[in-house]
Amino acid sequence: MSEQAPHNVSMGRRGRARRERRLALVVGALVLALGAAGCGASRAFTRAENAARAGDWDAAVEYYRRAVQQSPDRTDYKIALERAMINASHAHLNQAQIAEARAEFEIALREYRRASEFDPPNRQLAAKVSEIERKIRDQAEAQPRNNIAQLREQIRVLEIDNHALRDSRDMFQNRNAELMKTVKSLQARLKKLEG
Repeated sequence: MSEQAPHNVSMGRRGRARRERRLALVVGALVLALGAAGCGASRAFTRAENAARAGDWDAAVEYYRRAVQQSPDRTDYKIALERAMINASHAHLNQAQIAEARAEFEIALREYRRASEFDPPNRQLAAKVSEIERKIRDQAEAQPRNNIAQLREQIRVLEIDNHALRDSRDMFQNRNAELMKTVKSLQARLKKLEG
């Protein structure tokens, strides 16, 4: 009986040691996972900061959003995201105003919409989007419809092009036939000279 007691004690120590190692591995893996998540947020935040310094506010907003998603408790990340969204909205608003001044309403509309996406509560931007949509609609309605004379002219031009293509094809076929005759004639001469 005394021989089994030391054996049971050593088995108990080994089992406890294994459990402790497993626990240490689990805790280590958990620490690494949390560190990696924090590292990912930190990496996204750094990329956002770099994009903001470069004036690429759309990219900055995207990276700040990732950082906030990965570390939702970080107030500094949330503040940076808000700042980037305001700057992105202003950048798109400026581009929209330039396009509108040039009467490039499609571009202006796209830029006003982007500005509004970054600043949803801004009613002035929403009103501007509606105004530009109305201008585009009015512009489209003011375009003259293709009338019968314009359609006839387009048909006439297409028919002329079709005749020109047909004439070119016929000329090519004639030229090809002439070349084939010349090739056959040269082949016959070559046979005579060889033969």
